[in-house]
Amino acid sequence: MQLFPLASMSNLIKEPFSRLGAVQSAASQLGEAFDKDYSVQFITVLIVLIWTCLFVFGSYAILKKRDL
Repeated sequence: MQLFPLASMSNLIKEPFSRLGAVQSAASQLGEAFDKDYSVQFITVLIVLIWTCLFVFGSYAILKKRDL
């Protein structure tokens, strides 16, 4: 399931809104702290790069075939 295109791209940023400065400052005023690890694994980046290359080269092949 994690190898599907949209699932693999959503794995790059798991929780994007908690990284915003406004959200973190509001949480710190309320006494909460975010202890999230926002690191990205290399295999996740590799999967996304493979899907991106497949889509780009597939689109190019379709355009070349149709002679647009």
